[in-house]
Amino acid sequence: MIHEISVAEAHEALKADKNAKLIDVRTPEEFAQVHAKGAIHIVLGAISKASLAAAGITDKSAALYLICKSGGRSRQACVMLAAEGFTNLSNVSGGTMAWVNEDLPHE
Repeated sequence: MIHEISVAEAHEALKADKNAKLIDVRTPEEFAQVHAKGAIHIVLGAISKASLAAAGITDKSAALYLICKSGGRSRQACVMLAAEGFTNLSNVSGGTMAWVNEDLPHE
């Protein structure tokens, strides 16, 4: 199931669950410009069970928070990962733009 979650809710959930992961699916250029602190970068075109495994994510029930610029591509990534059997997916509404606007930790 895919949940919609605000950036503030995602930030709190990531602090509360050390096993949760934030995955940024934007382009390398976008990621280099600014990204949420601690985000794992996997571009949308490469998102898969294999790319997550390469990043050390193998538990299909782990809490995964997907983020992009504003929420569209990350929603697509959630759908793709749900089709691969991942069950605890959240789309971060508003994306990195909202994350930065709310002054949450970013690099």
